[in-house]
Amino acid sequence: MNSSEQQRFDKAARDWDEDSGHMERAVKMTTELRPVIRKHQLQSALDYGAGTGLLSFLLVEDLQSITLMDTSPGMVKEARRKIEKNGLENKIKTVQGDLLKDTHEQQYDLIYILMTLHHILDTRGILRAFYQHLHPGGFLFIADLDKEDGSFHSEFPDFEGHHGFDQGALRQLLRDIGFQNIHSALFYEEVEEKKDGPRAYPLFLMRAQKPD
Repeated sequence: MNSSEQQRFDKAARDWDEDSGHMERAVKMTTELRPVIRKHQLQSALDYGAGTGLLSFLLVEDLQSITLMDTSPGMVKEARRKIEKNGLENKIKTVQGDLLKDTHEQQYDLIYILMTLHHILDTRGILRAFYQHLHPGGFLFIADLDKEDGSFHSEFPDFEGHHGFDQGALRQLLRDIGFQNIHSALFYEEVEEKKDGPRAYPLFLMRAQKPD
């Protein structure tokens, strides 16, 4: 993510949770995560590219500890404000950081990433970092744009990321890194207002597991 994109997210942080689409997709992903958390008794999680922690606040009763990590100072500041307001300092912590650049020693039972991967140029590098930061047997969940024609970010000329992902290629990349039990499917549609009217962009959810 370049500096102008980060500044845009910094400015958007305060009103991020007011967007009904942001809440809707977070709720949808929660319904996918919760059964896995409960079945496998997962306790610790890393929400990477967490933004304001919208998704993680919905899972706070399902996990013992959650780390919110984001590169945006504005998003991290807003997440901290929400944590303090709700008295959740003993359950949720924030880290302003980048797993591709910063040292981070902790491992987790679960890592989830919602609509962030397409902003990260080094896909292989970040997936390797996720593998390293999972406990053996831990799970990775990726929710992001299915391959699209580049119009999703058409109003942002500074966007330098990926125009969605080919699910087959991403599954193979996860296998190459060492993940197993990899599954993916479309699970949500993101509707964006474009010059020619509203347009729906499919999102996939991909699940992978680090071997025991």
